[in-house]
Amino acid sequence: MWKCIFARTLWKTGVLLLLLCPPLVRGISLSPCGADGVQEILSDQETHFICTSEKAAQWKLHTREQIILAQYDKELEQLETFNELFVGRIIDAHRSSMTIKPVNNARVYDNIKLLNGSLECSLTGEDNQSASCGLNYVYPPQDVSCTAVNSLWSVSVSCFIKSVYSSRKNYTCQLILLKDKLKNETLESVSMVTSPTSEKFTKSEVKVSGSCVFSTTLPPEEGTYEFFVSVSPGGRHFGTSDMLFTAEPAKSPTTSCEPQPYVLENTNITCTCRITSLGHPAGYLRWTRGNQTNKETLVKEVSTPQALSHTQLLTQSDHSKTWFRCDVLWGTKEILGENYTANVGCK
Repeated sequence: MWKCIFARTLWKTGVLLLLLCPPLVRGISLSPCGADGVQEILSDQETHFICTSEKAAQWKLHTREQIILAQYDKELEQLETFNELFVGRIIDAHRSSMTIKPVNNARVYDNIKLLNGSLECSLTGEDNQSASCGLNYVYPPQDVSCTAVNSLWSVSVSCFIKSVYSSRKNYTCQLILLKDKLKNETLESVSMVTSPTSEKFTKSEVKVSGSCVFSTTLPPEEGTYEFFVSVSPGGRHFGTSDMLFTAEPAKSPTTSCEPQPYVLENTNITCTCRITSLGHPAGYLRWTRGNQTNKETLVKEVSTPQALSHTQLLTQSDHSKTWFRCDVLWGTKEILGENYTANVGCK
């Protein structure tokens, strides 16, 4: 328990007493630790864990057995370091740290399981409270190349990872979409397809190579898009060879019909739809027709020209009932044109 400190400040008009009390610590906590209860231990750097506890505690390592690394109250007693792989120290009355130093440590080469178990901080005595975090020893991905290829709206993204390692064998890729260099969105996560390499770094382990493939579509929204892939372990991001994809909406169509202003019964009418731009990626034109009782039926669609005609034989029964409309389909969006309602005269 921390003691409270009293301080007195004199004012010209009176006396102000300040009560300085540090917040009380309850229970025990361990940080950092990933959302899945596992923390990556990067092979090329130190990892620092901090235990915050209300009283004396112990640091423990769990592999196939439980090993007490250190215990502390007012002072820290280091019981096992595994050749300075685990180094503890006291920060203050309620906090201690445990640093994992894997760089050039022979014990990692001899026994990778030391960094594939879990690290625990527990209160001593009868409280039996503890906090723990799994360890995942990793070599971050190296020599990663990613590409993106599109066909209209469809986009295929693939990545090849030459070298990577996870002691827990967790290998994944996440596809990230960045719009206008401002807004990013995670689209999908897939498991990496891996195969062992000849790159041995412990007595029993080798690094792996891997690949990830995604199939996705561009959003039907105007903007400039880029794709990135986050490769784990390591959580590093890789771009797709500076590929940019631009989405530009199609314009609204215009329609004209002949003859005008009406057509004689049992005579053809020809309507032509025109558009100044089908957008990018290109949308397509579609003629639809309907009447007062039936739903719309697809008449004709095409994705190439910027003009599309439709010819229809009209009878007296079509007068003021049958209508035609030219729409543009751009991605999953419909840009509706104006209805032309048949005006049929008698011969």
